[in-house]
Amino acid sequence: MEKLTVRPSEVATWKNNNYQDYASETVNGKRLRFRINMEGNYIVSHGEEILYSGRSVIWATRAFNLCEKP
Repeated sequence: MEKLTVRPSEVATWKNNNYQDYASETVNGKRLRFRINMEGNYIVSHGEEILYSGRSVIWATRAFNLCEKP
């Protein structure tokens, strides 16, 4: 078996480009998602619309919590 080589640039790209869902629910027929990556970037989306994208956990949670829910 060939020895695996890990490259710093590949790790950096992976941790910046891969997001994990923290919270997700359906609101008004669209998926509301709160996502975070290993770099500490947040994305809050409702369907195709991005409600927040950035590094502030305060603003990300506000965007998620203030999305109009029935």
